[in-house]
Amino acid sequence: MRTVSFVKKLEYDFTGNVFNEALVIGDVDNDQSNELVIGNIDGELAVFKGGATWTTGVPTTSAGVPSTAGGVPMTTGVQSTTGGVPATSDGASTSSENTSSTGTGVPLTSAGGTSSSGGVPLTTSAGVPLTASAGVPLTTSAGVPWKYSKHLGMITCISIGDIFNHGKNNIVCLTAEGKCHVFDLNEEQEFDPGPTVNTCNISTNTQQSDKHLNDDSIDDSATYIQPSFTQQLSANSRVMLLQDVDGDGLTELVIGYSDRVVCLFRWIEGLTPDSRIETASASTVTGSIVQLEKWQLAGQVGSITVSHDLDGHIELLVAQPGGSFVKLIRSVEPSDASDASPCDKHLGPSVVYYPLGSALVRSSNVTTVALGGLKTGKIKDGKPVIHCALSTLDGTVILLENEVVEWFMQLEQQFFSLGKLDVMGDGQDEVVTCSWDGQTYIINYNKEVIRFLFDENVAAFCAGNFAVNPGVNVPALVYVTFTGKIYIYYDIAMPTIKPVNLISNMESKTETREILEKLNLQNLSQKELREVYKWCLYGMKSM
Repeated sequence: MRTVSFVKKLEYDFTGNVFNEALVIGDVDNDQSNELVIGNIDGELAVFKGGATWTTGVPTTSAGVPSTAGGVPMTTGVQSTTGGVPATSDGASTSSENTSSTGTGVPLTSAGGTSSSGGVPLTTSAGVPLTASAGVPLTTSAGVPWKYSKHLGMITCISIGDIFNHGKNNIVCLTAEGKCHVFDLNEEQEFDPGPTVNTCNISTNTQQSDKHLNDDSIDDSATYIQPSFTQQLSANSRVMLLQDVDGDGLTELVIGYSDRVVCLFRWIEGLTPDSRIETASASTVTGSIVQLEKWQLAGQVGSITVSHDLDGHIELLVAQPGGSFVKLIRSVEPSDASDASPCDKHLGPSVVYYPLGSALVRSSNVTTVALGGLKTGKIKDGKPVIHCALSTLDGTVILLENEVVEWFMQLEQQFFSLGKLDVMGDGQDEVVTCSWDGQTYIINYNKEVIRFLFDENVAAFCAGNFAVNPGVNVPALVYVTFTGKIYIYYDIAMPTIKPVNLISNMESKTETREILEKLNLQNLSQKELREVYKWCLYGMKSM
């Protein structure tokens, strides 16, 4: 295991308590660029869209002279504030003291004497504007939400998908009161948000993190939106999955409730609206969300996911306490029962219990989350193998292959969230899990681990591909803190997860072997090679 540091990040303010299921990354407006959607228990929902970040290169003054302090240029890597706190250079964050500085401690302030917030150009303490090497002002342009809504209820779950089966994504928001709100950001909407009650605080000024913004404080580019469709469902939703769960090409809505019930819904076009349904005046959808199946489980629902069996069929899985899970089986129509497999010949919905991880965890009642659809690059019988991962609140991570434990590891952490990312860009997914204290582990199929230490306690976490710049989705880690902050770390791609050293890395390069042969040094021992590399790098011998 090795520890890494991620530097580039975006920072936002968003107050209010946030459930982990109310934080998601996805393409909400079908522009091939993923956005971040978040909601809190006060009924506030915000959509953050990536935009311009600080231009790379050496920042300069408005006259084109590189900005330095004592001859040290202020680069676009990690800068320090005057108090030693890192100030990111990605166009979003400033220090908690509201001043950024160059590497030698010269404060960077806006023209008004404060740190940049909401797109104010940064200047030196003498008032000279700082621009990037291309002449672009260094501003924090990502300080406000792109879209926002409020008065929705106690938001417990948010998902992004094609719930209407119209070929475009929508935002689906569930509340504890049972309201299912659907937002269609493909339609132009301009609404009066009405009077402000406990609205979300979204800015880059850290001194305002304990205050709520009124509508006058929200940037003009942030548009208020209202649901295009709302329907009353059962109350006390806990988790949600918006995906095709039966392979018919249609998107289903699967909801897990706090009373250990899981229900399967689907949008049915053309049904006559009833009193439970509300539609916006500009909405063109007509229909209703209809319940198709219902399962009663023995344990509390941890998460809902889908995976694939050996034949490629989709399986609907629900995490259960104690490192276990169940497979939900849908009803079989009498006319189809003759074609069903022996294990599927039933008429009503049923569950298959898999207590595979119960012997591996420290407690049989510990909270468990599951994540399916992991592509690890493994091939079996000419077909790619899809894996499933489990993580528990007592620090156990389990990788499954077709309901069989492939491997497991136990770490001294309290893992509450599980995700997947391709951080190496090789088409293979790594498991990403986060604990309450911010320790994040990225684990590949070979059990090789890297750890990132986030320095605050975490209220919600997710991992996904976020579009920092339009049209380019990059792997990102998203943290929501208990102090009302959102941090998006986006420069996390790595060439390898496996620890490597200089000697083994140089041995794998053909150029290195050719050069050593020309110098007649091809038969050196590792100790002698270490001396050669030391001299090449530093001009000195090892002590």
